[in-house]
Amino acid sequence: MQLQKFPMDMQQCPLHLISFGYTENEVLYKWRFGAERAVDVNAGMTLSQFDLTDMPAWNGTTVFREALHSMLSVNFHLKRHMGFFLLQVYVPCTLLVVVSWVSFWIHREATSDRIALGKCQPATPISTPYNH
Repeated sequence: MQLQKFPMDMQQCPLHLISFGYTENEVLYKWRFGAERAVDVNAGMTLSQFDLTDMPAWNGTTVFREALHSMLSVNFHLKRHMGFFLLQVYVPCTLLVVVSWVSFWIHREATSDRIALGKCQPATPISTPYNH
């Protein structure tokens, strides 16, 4: 996975089906309905963090132990949902920083209030709901 642009990234997940036990002369894999209709996705299928944008498929061969082997391949292109991470990571972290600034707005004489705020602050990330 390439995570340099996380959480605004796109991922490609390849799937290769290869017979290493039989050569291309013994077993030849082909998509039943052609490469254009190779993968059928259920219309109600959803992923919590990604959108499935494309699924290019193809037949091919690969060399293993100096012999050609038949191969079916499909590459799933996924685009990450930005809203999921905004709500689950960025917003709680931003609120934690804002709450930490509140202690600077409290008068210097109110030390007990500052101490109470300082004790509650580390518990904030623990109580934030993460759905991973």
